[in-house]
Amino acid sequence: MGEFTLFSLSDSIIYFEFIFHLGIVIAMLFTLGFKTKIMTILNFIFLYSIYHQNGSILDGGNNIMLIISIYLIFVKTNEYLSIDKHLRKNKKDNIYSNILHNMGILSIIVQLCVVYLNSSLYKVMGEQWQNGTAIYYILQVKEFNLPWISNLILSSDILIVFITYFTVILQVAFPFLLFNRITKYIALFFVVLMHFGIAFVMGLVSFSLTMVLIDTVLISDNDYKKIYSFSRQKMLKFRKKEETIIEPISKSV
Repeated sequence: MGEFTLFSLSDSIIYFEFIFHLGIVIAMLFTLGFKTKIMTILNFIFLYSIYHQNGSILDGGNNIMLIISIYLIFVKTNEYLSIDKHLRKNKKDNIYSNILHNMGILSIIVQLCVVYLNSSLYKVMGEQWQNGTAIYYILQVKEFNLPWISNLILSSDILIVFITYFTVILQVAFPFLLFNRITKYIALFFVVLMHFGIAFVMGLVSFSLTMVLIDTVLISDNDYKKIYSFSRQKMLKFRKKEETIIEPISKSV
Protein backbone atom coordinates (compact mmCIF):
# COMPACT_ATOMS: atom_id res chain seq x y z
CA MET A 1 0.00 0.00 0.00
CA GLY A 2 1.46 3.35 -1.08
CA GLU A 3 1.48 6.72 0.63
CA PHE A 4 -1.87 8.50 0.88
CA THR A 5 -1.82 11.62 -1.31
CA LEU A 6 -4.27 13.73 -3.26
CA PHE A 7 -3.35 11.80 -6.40
CA SER A 8 -4.20 8.46 -4.79
CA LEU A 9 -7.87 9.39 -4.46
CA SER A 10 -8.64 8.59 -8.10
CA ASP A 11 -7.05 6.97 -11.17
CA SER A 12 -8.83 9.33 -13.55
CA ILE A 13 -6.59 11.28 -15.94
CA ILE A 14 -8.97 14.24 -15.73
CA TYR A 15 -8.74 14.21 -11.93
CA PHE A 16 -4.93 14.04 -12.12
CA GLU A 17 -4.74 17.00 -14.52
CA PHE A 18 -7.10 19.03 -12.34
CA ILE A 19 -5.15 18.37 -9.13
CA PHE A 20 -1.78 18.86 -10.82
CA HIS A 21 -2.69 22.26 -12.31
CA LEU A 22 -4.50 23.31 -9.14
CA GLY A 23 -1.22 22.67 -7.31
CA ILE A 24 0.57 24.98 -9.75
CA VAL A 25 -2.00 27.73 -9.14
CA ILE A 26 -1.65 27.34 -5.36
CA ALA A 27 2.16 27.47 -5.65
CA MET A 28 1.89 30.72 -7.64
CA LEU A 29 -0.53 32.27 -5.12
CA PHE A 30 1.81 31.21 -2.30
CA THR A 31 4.75 32.84 -4.09
CA LEU A 32 2.79 36.05 -4.69
CA GLY A 33 1.72 36.14 -1.04
CA PHE A 34 -2.06 35.94 -1.39
CA LYS A 35 -3.91 34.51 1.63
CA THR A 36 -0.50 33.28 2.67
CA LYS A 37 -1.35 31.19 5.72
CA ILE A 38 -3.97 29.16 3.86
CA MET A 39 -1.80 28.85 0.75
CA THR A 40 1.20 27.72 2.82
CA ILE A 41 -0.79 24.81 4.23
CA LEU A 42 -2.28 23.90 0.84
CA ASN A 43 1.14 24.21 -0.82
CA PHE A 44 2.60 21.75 1.68
CA ILE A 45 -0.18 19.25 0.93
CA PHE A 46 0.36 19.53 -2.82
CA LEU A 47 4.15 19.33 -2.47
CA TYR A 48 3.83 16.19 -0.37
CA SER A 49 1.44 14.69 -2.93
CA ILE A 50 3.55 15.42 -6.02
CA TYR A 51 6.74 14.20 -4.34
CA HIS A 52 5.17 10.85 -3.50
CA GLN A 53 3.51 10.56 -6.89
CA ASN A 54 6.76 10.42 -8.82
CA GLY A 55 9.89 9.39 -6.91
CA SER A 56 12.07 9.66 -10.03
CA ILE A 57 11.98 13.47 -9.89
CA LEU A 58 13.43 13.60 -6.38
CA ASP A 59 17.05 14.53 -5.68
CA GLY A 60 17.15 14.91 -1.90
CA GLY A 61 15.96 18.49 -1.74
CA ASN A 62 12.37 17.31 -1.37
CA ASN A 63 12.90 16.09 2.21
CA ILE A 64 14.24 19.39 3.51
CA MET A 65 11.63 21.31 1.48
CA LEU A 66 8.75 19.43 3.11
CA ILE A 67 10.16 20.04 6.59
CA ILE A 68 10.73 23.73 5.91
CA SER A 69 7.21 24.01 4.44
CA ILE A 70 5.82 23.00 7.84
CA TYR A 71 7.87 25.69 9.59
CA LEU A 72 6.74 28.29 7.04
CA ILE A 73 3.16 27.89 8.27
CA PHE A 74 4.23 29.83 11.38
CA VAL A 75 6.52 32.32 9.62
CA LYS A 76 5.39 35.72 8.33
CA THR A 77 6.36 35.18 4.71
CA ASN A 78 4.01 37.95 3.53
CA GLU A 79 5.58 40.91 5.33
CA TYR A 80 7.25 42.25 2.19
CA LEU A 81 6.60 42.04 -1.56
CA SER A 82 3.26 40.30 -1.19
CA ILE A 83 -0.37 40.86 -2.14
CA ASP A 84 -1.36 40.46 1.51
CA LYS A 85 0.94 43.37 2.41
CA HIS A 86 -1.03 45.70 0.12
CA LEU A 87 -4.42 44.36 1.19
CA ARG A 88 -3.87 44.95 4.90
CA LYS A 89 -3.09 48.56 5.75
CA ASN A 90 -2.27 49.94 9.19
CA LYS A 91 -2.77 46.55 10.78
CA LYS A 92 -0.97 46.19 14.11
CA ASP A 93 1.33 43.26 14.78
CA ASN A 94 0.10 40.52 17.07
CA ILE A 95 2.59 39.59 19.80
CA TYR A 96 1.68 35.91 19.56
CA SER A 97 2.15 35.82 15.79
CA ASN A 98 5.55 37.48 16.27
CA ILE A 99 6.55 34.79 18.77
CA LEU A 100 5.43 32.06 16.37
CA HIS A 101 7.33 33.77 13.55
CA ASN A 102 10.55 33.90 15.57
CA MET A 103 10.15 30.27 16.62
CA GLY A 104 9.58 29.30 12.98
CA ILE A 105 12.73 31.09 11.82
CA LEU A 106 14.73 29.56 14.67
CA SER A 107 13.41 26.11 13.72
CA ILE A 108 14.55 26.60 10.12
CA ILE A 109 18.03 27.65 11.25
CA VAL A 110 18.27 24.67 13.63
CA GLN A 111 17.11 22.38 10.82
CA LEU A 112 19.86 23.76 8.56
CA CYS A 113 22.45 23.10 11.26
CA VAL A 114 21.16 19.55 11.71
CA VAL A 115 21.31 18.90 7.95
CA TYR A 116 24.88 20.16 7.53
CA LEU A 117 26.21 18.64 10.74
CA ASN A 118 24.54 15.28 10.13
CA SER A 119 25.83 15.24 6.55
CA SER A 120 29.38 16.02 7.67
CA LEU A 121 29.37 13.34 10.39
CA TYR A 122 28.28 10.71 7.88
CA LYS A 123 31.08 11.87 5.60
CA VAL A 124 33.66 11.67 8.37
CA MET A 125 32.76 8.01 8.94
CA GLY A 126 33.43 7.20 5.27
CA GLU A 127 36.90 5.98 4.30
CA GLN A 128 36.90 7.89 1.01
CA TRP A 129 36.16 11.15 2.79
CA GLN A 130 38.87 10.41 5.32
CA ASN A 131 41.57 9.83 2.70
CA GLY A 132 40.43 12.75 0.53
CA THR A 133 39.28 10.80 -2.55
CA ALA A 134 35.47 11.09 -2.17
CA ILE A 135 35.09 13.83 -4.80
CA TYR A 136 37.03 11.70 -7.27
CA TYR A 137 34.60 8.79 -6.93
CA ILE A 138 31.54 11.07 -6.98
CA LEU A 139 32.62 12.54 -10.30
CA GLN A 140 32.98 9.05 -11.76
CA VAL A 141 29.19 8.69 -11.73
CA LYS A 142 28.06 9.76 -15.21
CA GLU A 143 24.62 10.90 -14.00
CA PHE A 144 26.23 13.41 -11.64
CA ASN A 145 28.94 15.18 -13.59
CA LEU A 146 29.49 17.78 -16.26
CA PRO A 147 32.22 16.27 -18.50
CA TRP A 148 34.53 19.21 -19.12
CA ILE A 149 34.46 20.69 -15.61
CA SER A 150 34.66 17.21 -14.05
CA ASN A 151 37.74 16.43 -16.15
CA LEU A 152 39.31 19.69 -15.02
CA ILE A 153 38.82 18.78 -11.35
CA LEU A 154 39.92 15.18 -11.86
CA SER A 155 43.14 16.36 -13.49
CA SER A 156 44.38 17.80 -10.18
CA ASP A 157 44.94 15.56 -7.16
CA ILE A 158 45.45 18.63 -4.96
CA LEU A 159 42.12 20.11 -6.03
CA ILE A 160 40.29 16.82 -5.36
CA VAL A 161 41.74 16.52 -1.86
CA PHE A 162 41.12 20.20 -1.10
CA ILE A 163 37.44 20.10 -2.17
CA THR A 164 36.86 16.86 -0.26
CA TYR A 165 38.30 18.08 3.04
CA PHE A 166 36.97 21.64 2.67
CA THR A 167 33.42 20.32 2.20
CA VAL A 168 33.61 18.28 5.40
CA ILE A 169 35.24 21.06 7.45
CA LEU A 170 32.69 23.63 6.22
CA GLN A 171 29.71 21.45 7.10
CA VAL A 172 31.10 20.51 10.53
CA ALA A 173 31.90 24.14 11.36
CA PHE A 174 28.68 25.63 9.94
CA PRO A 175 26.53 25.50 13.13
CA PHE A 176 29.31 27.00 15.23
CA LEU A 177 30.09 29.80 12.77
CA LEU A 178 26.55 31.15 13.18
CA PHE A 179 27.27 32.40 16.71
CA ASN A 180 29.29 35.33 15.35
CA ARG A 181 27.94 37.95 12.94
CA ILE A 182 31.06 38.02 10.75
CA THR A 183 31.69 34.27 10.64
CA LYS A 184 27.97 33.73 9.93
CA TYR A 185 28.26 35.52 6.61
CA ILE A 186 31.54 33.78 5.82
CA ALA A 187 29.78 30.44 6.38
CA LEU A 188 26.79 31.58 4.32
CA PHE A 189 29.03 32.66 1.45
CA PHE A 190 30.87 29.35 1.29
CA VAL A 191 27.82 27.08 1.65
CA VAL A 192 26.08 29.01 -1.15
CA LEU A 193 29.25 28.66 -3.23
CA MET A 194 29.30 24.93 -2.40
CA HIS A 195 25.69 24.48 -3.55
CA PHE A 196 26.28 26.38 -6.77
CA GLY A 197 29.21 24.06 -7.34
CA ILE A 198 26.98 21.03 -6.76
CA ALA A 199 24.39 22.44 -9.18
CA PHE A 200 26.95 23.27 -11.84
CA VAL A 201 29.23 20.23 -11.58
CA MET A 202 26.79 17.49 -10.55
CA GLY A 203 23.64 18.81 -12.19
CA LEU A 204 21.58 18.73 -8.96
CA VAL A 205 20.03 22.10 -9.74
CA SER A 206 16.73 21.86 -7.84
CA PHE A 207 18.43 20.49 -4.72
CA SER A 208 21.06 23.22 -4.76
CA LEU A 209 18.59 26.05 -5.36
CA THR A 210 16.39 24.72 -2.56
CA MET A 211 19.31 24.75 -0.12
CA VAL A 212 20.49 28.20 -1.26
CA LEU A 213 17.02 29.69 -0.77
CA ILE A 214 16.74 28.14 2.69
CA ASP A 215 20.23 29.42 3.56
CA THR A 216 19.13 32.99 2.84
CA VAL A 217 16.94 32.90 5.97
CA LEU A 218 20.20 33.76 7.76
CA ILE A 219 20.10 37.22 6.17
CA SER A 220 18.14 39.59 8.40
CA ASP A 221 15.65 42.28 7.33
CA ASN A 222 18.18 44.99 8.21
CA ASP A 223 20.77 43.35 5.97
CA TYR A 224 18.33 43.28 3.06
CA LYS A 225 17.53 46.97 3.67
CA LYS A 226 21.24 47.81 3.71
CA ILE A 227 21.76 45.91 0.46
CA TYR A 228 18.83 47.79 -1.12
CA SER A 229 20.09 51.15 0.15
CA PHE A 230 23.63 50.44 -1.09
CA SER A 231 22.37 49.32 -4.52
CA ARG A 232 20.11 52.38 -4.80
CA GLN A 233 22.96 54.75 -3.97
CA LYS A 234 25.19 53.08 -6.56
CA MET A 235 22.45 53.38 -9.19
CA LEU A 236 21.95 57.09 -8.41
CA LYS A 237 25.69 57.75 -8.70
CA PHE A 238 25.80 55.86 -11.98
CA ARG A 239 22.91 57.93 -13.38
CA LYS A 240 24.57 61.17 -12.29
CA LYS A 241 27.77 60.16 -14.08
CA GLU A 242 25.78 59.43 -17.23
CA GLU A 243 24.09 62.83 -17.02
CA THR A 244 27.43 64.65 -16.64
CA ILE A 245 28.79 62.84 -19.69
CA ILE A 246 25.70 63.42 -21.86
CA GLU A 247 25.17 67.08 -20.87
CA PRO A 248 28.34 68.59 -22.48
CA ILE A 249 27.67 66.64 -25.68
CA SER A 250 24.11 68.01 -25.93
CA LYS A 251 25.38 71.57 -25.35
CA SER A 252 28.04 71.28 -28.04
CA VAL A 253 25.44 70.05 -30.51
